[in-house]
Amino acid sequence: MQVTWSDEKHSIGVNAIDEQHRELFLITNNLYASKELRLPADRLMAMQTYLKRLYAYAHFHFATEEELMANCGFPELEAHAGLHAGFKAEIRALMEDAKEGGEPKLDRLLDYLVHWIVFHVQDEDRKYARFFREKGIEPVLHAVPGGGDRGRAVLALWQEKHLALEIQEIDAQHKALVLIR
Repeated sequence: MQVTWSDEKHSIGVNAIDEQHRELFLITNNLYASKELRLPADRLMAMQTYLKRLYAYAHFHFATEEELMANCGFPELEAHAGLHAGFKAEIRALMEDAKEGGEPKLDRLLDYLVHWIVFHVQDEDRKYARFFREKGIEPVLHAVPGGGDRGRAVLALWQEKHLALEIQEIDAQHKALVLIR
């Protein structure tokens, strides 16, 4: 099931975070689309790629949210960070399944992601957005996609590192294919 962003349903009112949530929707939809690939090898490679991308982007997004909450004194930061840790652990476990050669349980993952988007974004993330509004806090993010020169620089470094990790993984796969030690 693909997920469609709706400002009315999904926006928390913090533009930079909403942009990151849109990116998580996109990665989720790409993961869903990988399920439809006909050849098992193509399907597995696409699923592994999007799981890695989801894991890396979730780290970036959660760090951004947690920095924002810490800077603004959100009292439920620790509990919220615990939810993030649980999400990352679930994705990591699915990545390990895929690394061992099996297809990750994609239906389970997609159900989990949709639930995460519906519950976490609409309920949990709106808690800190509501806290900011009630306290009259205008959240300031120091490193966000499109958020000025520093934000663009941080995102570029994240993308460069992510690409380097993907290239290392591809190089390792190529070496294994031709039995290079």
